[in-house]
Amino acid sequence: MVSEYVNLKRSGRNLKGLCPFHEEKTPSFMVNEELSIYKCFGCGEGGDIFNFLMKIDGLEFGEALEKLAEKAGVKLERVFDTQEKSEKTKLLEINSLAAEYYHYLLTEHSAGEVAREYLKGRGVGEKLIKTFKLGFALDEWEGLITYLVKKKKQSKELLFKTGLMLESKQGGYDRFRGRIVFPFTDVAGRVVGFSGRIVPALAKGDDGGAKYINSPETPVYHKSRVFFGLTQARQAIRKTNRVVVVEGPMDMISSFAAGVTETVAINGTALTEEMVVILRRLCDRAVLGLDADSAGEMAIKRSIEEAEKEGLDIRVVNISGGKDPDEVARKSPQEWKKQVEGAVEIYDFVMERSLARWGSTGGEGARKITEEVLPYLIKIGNSVVQSHYVRKLAGSLGVGEENVWEEMEKLKRQEGVGSKALAEEIVPTKMSRLSILGRQLLGLLMASDEKGLEQVKKMLSGLSLEGSWGKLVVWILERGKVGKIKNFIEEIPKELKGVAEEAYLLGVDEERVERELVKTAEEIVKEVTRQELEKITEEIKKAEAKNDKKRVSQLSKRFTSLSWRRS
Repeated sequence: MVSEYVNLKRSGRNLKGLCPFHEEKTPSFMVNEELSIYKCFGCGEGGDIFNFLMKIDGLEFGEALEKLAEKAGVKLERVFDTQEKSEKTKLLEINSLAAEYYHYLLTEHSAGEVAREYLKGRGVGEKLIKTFKLGFALDEWEGLITYLVKKKKQSKELLFKTGLMLESKQGGYDRFRGRIVFPFTDVAGRVVGFSGRIVPALAKGDDGGAKYINSPETPVYHKSRVFFGLTQARQAIRKTNRVVVVEGPMDMISSFAAGVTETVAINGTALTEEMVVILRRLCDRAVLGLDADSAGEMAIKRSIEEAEKEGLDIRVVNISGGKDPDEVARKSPQEWKKQVEGAVEIYDFVMERSLARWGSTGGEGARKITEEVLPYLIKIGNSVVQSHYVRKLAGSLGVGEENVWEEMEKLKRQEGVGSKALAEEIVPTKMSRLSILGRQLLGLLMASDEKGLEQVKKMLSGLSLEGSWGKLVVWILERGKVGKIKNFIEEIPKELKGVAEEAYLLGVDEERVERELVKTAEEIVKEVTRQELEKITEEIKKAEAKNDKKRVSQLSKRFTSLSWRRS
């Protein structure tokens, strides 16, 4: 289940990936299938699958339970509601009912014939309509209102909050009328908003003649973090380890139909920070297939910085043979596939577009090109990659690399790039060296045999082990064996289960357990001894200040007896 949200790779007995709950470039998020638990060693988030779904999808416990039950094919019977549904839940319910209603009108109702014919002409048949649950809004002022309020007994006030209904002197009217409706879902697959495309045969111009109208921002719909088609594309994205990002729903559907099933649509916006974070959880690369116009080019450029911050590799499709992916994919599915496979590095795209626009000869052209390209090159985090593009730009302009570097330095000073102090960087959860060693030892003890446990017990004899990890080490050594990990975890005192699961998620090299066990135990002996010697030294100083010779003598003997243990 977690792998539907995070791109996980095998790491010993665990799975490892980038944490979905905080920004990071080095994976510190661990999942153990055997215990059904997860833990991020960067931000500290952890728990079971219920905690994960509640956190990542913003679900209540009951909603998480229902989602897992549906995934497992188990039907839950609701006996009673323990509390009133939240407003968010009610809005999602209304959106779901609206989606069902629109879908029925398109697929079953005679009024939907005009929309079905239009979609058929665009290459969207019955199978695609069902896959994306496309719908049709009646060319009436109160079609949806009548259905939801009168038949389904939904609140008119909440209809306004979903954006499905607009206010008027007469009391309100449907936002979507005479349009093909595309439902937008969140990462949990719940309908959160809609986009409506005008059906040419029904166009009247009463809403300004806009080709598309969209749901407004609502408590459940936020344009900056929602994709069209993510629910349908998720598995393909994980399988191919890439996502193809297009502009609108029709682009997405045509690309999907052409066999590029890892496609999502951003509905006419640039990739936002939230979008990049969502995609980075699922894959390492994003291929931008935005419209081949100036607006599309600007959207591509605006996506660079967000992608660079998250370590998402960005490529760009040089669209040809049509004005957008929809047109190219419908004309020739193979050509669209070829263009996607031939996508270029985003910095190559920016540079090539600028060179084509201004030419590479003459001072004015060189100035325009550097003004356009350098703001992107200075943001490249990898110095090797940055050097490559500096060299490429210098060669294209016929100037020395040092000239390009000099202009970049000027721009950095102007924009303040790189001035952020290291202290301001996000730092992973801090642990003392002894706490880290303790968790490593716990992980090794869980993989060790009784002989190894007995050896460690002798090594740590007489040591005072503090903290939850220390209590658990003592508990394991007194028990004398671990056995099956699931049974072992169940028998651990409740207050120590958290540290046990955390230690198990750290993982160990199974082939080096015996050697690492002794080595780690030795390091703990040295570290605990060092700390005890430091405390004794402080106590000796205090005793000397009070001229307490008897106390100084006792402490000195204790210091001497411990010193051998540290060596």
